[in-house]
Amino acid sequence: MREPHSVMSKQYSVNEYFGGEQEAPPPFDPMRRAIRAALEGLLPAVILAALVALFWELSVIGRLFALPYGIDMLQRTEMVTAGSGLVVVLVVYLISVTRTLQGVRLHQRMGEQVEAWITLFFLIGPAIVTLIPLFLALGFPQHPAP
Repeated sequence: MREPHSVMSKQYSVNEYFGGEQEAPPPFDPMRRAIRAALEGLLPAVILAALVALFWELSVIGRLFALPYGIDMLQRTEMVTAGSGLVVVLVVYLISVTRTLQGVRLHQRMGEQVEAWITLFFLIGPAIVTLIPLFLALGFPQHPAP
């Protein structure tokens, strides 16, 4: 009995399979690896900023619809949008940070220590810069006693 003819019946090289002779891709240079590591570290901050902007816009839309009903409805709408926004942003940020740290662990396992450090720097740097005003506000009194 004759075997059916298919693509898998013959061993093809990658060049033959994709249609002829192709040049080998250029090696992955260190600068591109560093840029990719930096972008991996900044990704959670970018996602965080996008979600904060989204919930900010939702609070503006909620204020527009609640304005005719008085200040009580305005405050309730603001509390709902701010509260739900904080919860969603916190969960999504923690998930993205966890995924980024898994990528750092993978870089370290493959021996790419520089990429791991760059990713960690760009992951922790924006978080520290974001938290500095909070720590300053907690550390210094806003209305000192006379």
